[in-house]
Amino acid sequence: RVWLFPRGHLSIVAADPGLGKSMLMAAAAADLSVGLPVCGGRAEAPRRVLYLNGEAGRSLFDTRFRLGQWRFDPDRLKAVHLEDAETAVVPLDLDTTGGKETLQLLVEAHRPDLLVVDSLVAFSGADQNDAQVMVSIARGLRTLAHEKGVAVVLVHHFRKRGLRDRGTALDLNEIQGSNGLLKLAALVVGIEPREIEGAGGEKE
Repeated sequence: RVWLFPRGHLSIVAADPGLGKSMLMAAAAADLSVGLPVCGGRAEAPRRVLYLNGEAGRSLFDTRFRLGQWRFDPDRLKAVHLEDAETAVVPLDLDTTGGKETLQLLVEAHRPDLLVVDSLVAFSGADQNDAQVMVSIARGLRTLAHEKGVAVVLVHHFRKRGLRDRGTALDLNEIQGSNGLLKLAALVVGIEPREIEGAGGEKE
C-alpha cells in the first residue's frame, strides 16, 4: 500500500475540473518522496513516485511546487510532462501500443512505488464512452501495476452535469465515460466540495 492506494492495483481519483485533484496528487507525490505525513496525515517511509503530468503543463506544475513550498526529493519524484513527450515525438497515449510500451519503459527505468497518470483525457484521445477501449486502457494499467508491484492512480473527471446538480449524494455513475473503467479499479476516490458550518453557524 502507498498512502491510500493498494500496490499491484489500479485506483481512480475523480472530481470536477478545478476542484484540485491534480494539486492533491502532486502534493501527495512530494510528501511521499521525502517521507513527510501525506497531506498532513500519516507519515510513511519515503517512496519513489513517477508522475505523468498532462493536465497542468511543465510551467504550472513547477509553479505549484514553488508556491506551495512543497519539499520533495528529485531522486525519488520523477515528473514526465506530456508537452515534452509530444515535442520529442515520444508516444504516451494509453490507447496505443507505442504509448503503452513507453509507459512500460518509464516504469522499468524509474521503478516507482506509485505511478500517477494525470489525467485520462490528457493521455488518451479515445472516446471515453467506448467500453472496449476504456477496458483495454484499464486492463493495461492494472496489468502493469500487478507485474511491477506498483500502485497506479488514474486521475479522471466527473460528467459535466450529474446527480449532484439535483441535490443528491456523490455517485460513481457521475464519473465520465464508460463504467468499464471502474470495474477494473480496486479503489475509486471521488472529490466534491462540502459546506462546513462554522462556530457561529455560518456556512464556509
